[in-house]
Amino acid sequence: MKRLATAALILASLVLAQAAPKATATVAQIRAKPVNSQKVILSGQIVSRSGDTAYRFADSTGEVGVGSRQRLELPLGAKVTLEGQVDLDPLGGLEVNLLRVWLPDGRVLVVPR
Repeated sequence: MKRLATAALILASLVLAQAAPKATATVAQIRAKPVNSQKVILSGQIVSRSGDTAYRFADSTGEVGVGSRQRLELPLGAKVTLEGQVDLDPLGGLEVNLLRVWLPDGRVLVVPR
């Protein structure tokens, strides 16, 4: 019985993980009122990659740098939804540190902290 309950929980989490959440912010909103460590969900596309862990993300309102602690295979140009935390540096720079990325094929990439 315990195995059945565990299997059901795993299956439910896989099904729920495939649906991307709605965006909670836009790039323009984050830039206008940045709050350090604020969690955000953005929808748009990865427009470029710089090195193994840095990317440029764009939505209809602008672009922002996004970073990951590990190399990710993010599809350039495809629509993605990402969850991350706003990171403000002392010199006024802004980027979003990735926590999760919902890919067009339904996969969800979880970035280890």
